[in-house]
Amino acid sequence: MLEFFRKNLFLYNALLLLYCLILRAVGFVKTVPDPTDTNLFSTLVSDLFGGHDTIMANLCAVLVILLNAFQINRLVNLNRITPNSSLFPGLFYILISSFALEYQGLNAIHLANSFMILALLEIFQQTRNERLLIRTFNVGFIAGIASLFYVPYVLLLPLGIAGMINVRTFKRMDYFRVLLGFISPYLILTALLFYYGNLGLLWSAHFNNSFSLFDFSLMTWPHYLIGGIFLMGILLSVLNMGALTLKSNIHTRRKMNTLLLFLLTFTIMIPLVANTGIDRLLITSVPLSIFVGALFLRMDKQWAEILHFLLLAVAFAFQYILS
Repeated sequence: MLEFFRKNLFLYNALLLLYCLILRAVGFVKTVPDPTDTNLFSTLVSDLFGGHDTIMANLCAVLVILLNAFQINRLVNLNRITPNSSLFPGLFYILISSFALEYQGLNAIHLANSFMILALLEIFQQTRNERLLIRTFNVGFIAGIASLFYVPYVLLLPLGIAGMINVRTFKRMDYFRVLLGFISPYLILTALLFYYGNLGLLWSAHFNNSFSLFDFSLMTWPHYLIGGIFLMGILLSVLNMGALTLKSNIHTRRKMNTLLLFLLTFTIMIPLVANTGIDRLLITSVPLSIFVGALFLRMDKQWAEILHFLLLAVAFAFQYILS
């Protein structure tokens, strides 16, 4: 099965849609647990579709995750993150983002991840030293929009700055540009809320209670198993970082280091997110899918097929049996 996705061919991109529909079919037939964290924008999106797990919301989630998978493949192949061009990163993004029943429906993190990918694209394109001023502003602006959908993504601002410092020379005025970009969505939102007399919602419905210590009361033993699988993938990514970048040029190594920084930072942040549930693991899905895809490309083809089949079986078990 993986052979279809080992090469970056346009025809095989259509198979990603089938793969996504199969992994997210459970959202159409079972009740999806409510997200453990909501804010102003996620509530508005949920209300727009009549709930987070309605048919329209699930169809929108399929579209968002599929587009994210395409963008991740574009990010990896455009920047030559892996030696061979393939569809593996996008494939494993779909698998990771659909791994449990809690990941079904239109979760705000799926939407926020779309902007994380866009931010990474803007950061990595700065190695060409083209349109640096607007790209620097864009990184901050995209980070600001992402944090509107999921508040902990305010971390994209310092991570974006660290990423730009890693791939190019970062000047003093660039800090001002990226910060201006970040606050721009909030200035627009503040003006709109003030105009309609709902300025208090910015705190009460958005920022309030977004960070706190880990709440173990929301966890069940299947959740610990899912967390263990994610942790294993993260550890394997870190331990194999040297092998993944061994024959890469300096630009690729810097980009991989940026992805590793994103992965480790969001992993550390998981226990600090308010109302932490198993869906919080989705904040690691973008960089983790890239590393897992790279690891599977290095793996023996037969072992890769077996391991992928086992991951699919485990995902279906968490979706239909252990939920």
